[in-house]
Amino acid sequence: MGASRFLTTLAVACCGCLGVPAHAAAPPSGDAPLVVQLRPDVFMITVAGINSVVQTGPEGTIVVGTGPAREGEALVAAIRTVAQAPIHFVIATSADEAVSGGTGIVARAGESLLNNSTQKSATIVARAEVVPVLLGRAGSEGSDWFPNDAFGRSQYNFWLNGQGIAVMWQPAAHSDGDVAVRFWRSDVVVAGAIFDLTRFPVIDTAHGGTIDGEIDAINRLLNSQVISPVPLVTSEGGTIVVPIRGPAADQWDLLTYRDMLQDVRRRVQEQIAQRRTLEQVLQSDVLTGYARRFGTDTGDRATRQFVTAVYQGLAGGKKQR
Repeated sequence: MGASRFLTTLAVACCGCLGVPAHAAAPPSGDAPLVVQLRPDVFMITVAGINSVVQTGPEGTIVVGTGPAREGEALVAAIRTVAQAPIHFVIATSADEAVSGGTGIVARAGESLLNNSTQKSATIVARAEVVPVLLGRAGSEGSDWFPNDAFGRSQYNFWLNGQGIAVMWQPAAHSDGDVAVRFWRSDVVVAGAIFDLTRFPVIDTAHGGTIDGEIDAINRLLNSQVISPVPLVTSEGGTIVVPIRGPAADQWDLLTYRDMLQDVRRRVQEQIAQRRTLEQVLQSDVLTGYARRFGTDTGDRATRQFVTAVYQGLAGGKKQR
C-alpha cells in the first residue's frame, strides 16, 4: 500500500477510568487501540479491527466512525491522546452496530458547539436512512444513539479547523444509508463500509444495499474525490483513503477493489444468463483470483453471503449494466 508505508504508528494503551457511561454489550476485545498519524491533523484509530478517523484542531475535534459500542470507551481514551480540542462532531458512516455502535458513547464524551441547554454532547451527523433502522432495533441497541443532524440531501458540508468537510451520501451501496467523508485541506477520504481491504463487501440487501450501488459509490470517489500522485510511478502522495478495515490506502488500492467488484459482477451476470441457479453459482469459480485475498478474514459463510447478494440483486431485475 503506497500510503501506508510512510505513516507513523503508535500503539496506545487505554485506561478504564474515562468518565464515559458503560454500555451493556459484549466485553471489549482487550486489544489496545492502534493510532496511526495520517496527516499532521488527522489520525486513524483502529479498535477491534474497525478504523475510526479523527481530525483535530483548535476549533474542535471530528470523529468519523466509532466501531462497536463495546469498544467505545477505549476509542474515547485513544482520541484524548491526540485531540487538540473537545469532540464537537461524530459522523456515523452507516447504521451498522459493528461500524457505528459506539457513536453515542463518543458523542457523550464531547460537547456541542451550540449554546443551548437541549444539546450537551457532540453533534451526531448521519444520513436520514439510518433513523428507521435504529428505530427498528429493540432495547438499548437501537436507542443508544440517534443523529441530531440527520440530512436528506446528497451532501452535507461544514467548515471547521480551517477546512471544508464534505459528508457524501453513497446510496444503495453497502446499505442505503452509507456516507463517505472528505477532509479537503488534509486530502483524506474516509470511505466507510463501502471499502474494506480485508474482505468482500457486506451488501446489506435488507437495508437497500446492491452490488451496482457499491461499484457506483467507489467510482464516485475515484472520479471526484481521490487525487492521484504525479508522476504516477511514485508510491507517495495523493489522497489518503481510509477503508473500514485494513491499512490506510490510496487511489490504486481503491481502483483495485473496484475492478474486483466489477469482475465478480460480470462473472455472476454471465452465469445468470446461462440460467444457473444460486447454488450452482456458489459452487462455481466466480471468485477465482479473489477468494484468497478478500475471503480469508471472514470465512466461507460471509463469502457465500456476498455472492448471494450479488446474484439476487442481478437476477431480481435491479439495475443492469
